[in-house]
Amino acid sequence: MAVLLALISGIGSLFNLYLLDGQLLLQGLLTLLAWVALFTFRGKKSRSSYEHDGTRIFTFRFALILLAVLGSSLILLAKFSGWN
Repeated sequence: MAVLLALISGIGSLFNLYLLDGQLLLQGLLTLLAWVALFTFRGKKSRSSYEHDGTRIFTFRFALILLAVLGSSLILLAKFSGWN
């Protein structure tokens, strides 16, 4: 469920940026939705690497959620700073 929310938020943020002229209120709601998806995700967040050297890498689903949060937050920050 959280991955679906993140995908909706990420795609909606890109749609808002390019086609809807970056409406600030809508972007704020999409960013909030992405953050909710991040905090409600209950799956595995990382796994051990293939080299088995002690490092951990993000799972694909968690990486998608982080990408949506990062993207929508950066778009919101750009809109607040006056970038068109």
